[in-house]
Amino acid sequence: MSFNERFFVNTHSENPICYLPSSGIVYPDEKYSLNRRVGKHLWEYVISGEGHIIHNGMEYHLTAGDFCYVKKGLHVRYFSDGNNPYHKLWFGADGQLVEKLAQIYLPDVSVTVQKADVSDPFRRLITMLKEGCYDEGLACHALLDIFMTVSRASTCPMPASLAERIKKYIDDHIFENPSLNSLGETFNISGRHLIRVFKARYGIPPGAYMINKKLNLACRYLVETEFGIGQIAQILGYCDQSYFSSEFKKHYGIYPTVYRNRGR
Repeated sequence: MSFNERFFVNTHSENPICYLPSSGIVYPDEKYSLNRRVGKHLWEYVISGEGHIIHNGMEYHLTAGDFCYVKKGLHVRYFSDGNNPYHKLWFGADGQLVEKLAQIYLPDVSVTVQKADVSDPFRRLITMLKEGCYDEGLACHALLDIFMTVSRASTCPMPASLAERIKKYIDDHIFENPSLNSLGETFNISGRHLIRVFKARYGIPPGAYMINKKLNLACRYLVETEFGIGQIAQILGYCDQSYFSSEFKKHYGIYPTVYRNRGR
């Protein structure tokens, strides 16, 4: 193959929870074409140009800004458009966390193509493999960012008001623990004004909203997955399991283990 592509391999030991074995960048090349069985869950993001993917007799057309997910084990053919070949980012991933997230955020989906701004987490993941600085925790957070952004892009219209834009940003970056200062810098307003705008619309300050959001997600993980309490705390960005458990009890009146047992 003489495709205009850069390929990056993960040299770290495979983690059964979450692992990214490879990633790459495909530059515009009208001859780019692959026909194969996908060994890992495959994610792609189109930066520019156009491409196509065919599975089970159905053809999907990809253009700039499109996100594409292909379920592990499928036989697909994907190729650049002959007149306007695409420039895309891609990576493969596997593991228990990847399987569970796919079940939660992309249920009953084999192949999906949709508009979703996931360029930032894609670049973070590819940079880790490209520079040989792979970090499992950061990789998990980036994957969660992608799943949540794609899930919301398929169901929610673009928010109009400042408060709605702040809420969407928090939702999309909930696992990164955005601070009040970083939110203020993102929206170019003071922290005091940001709190006032958000509270006027939603009745609580953004910090309280983030805590509520995290603990609501914790409830889903406790009931719908087999992850340990410590794993869930780590996924949600808590510094340790005991702090997470105390915050959960403060909010719901019971500890996470009790909630899990009752939920089941």
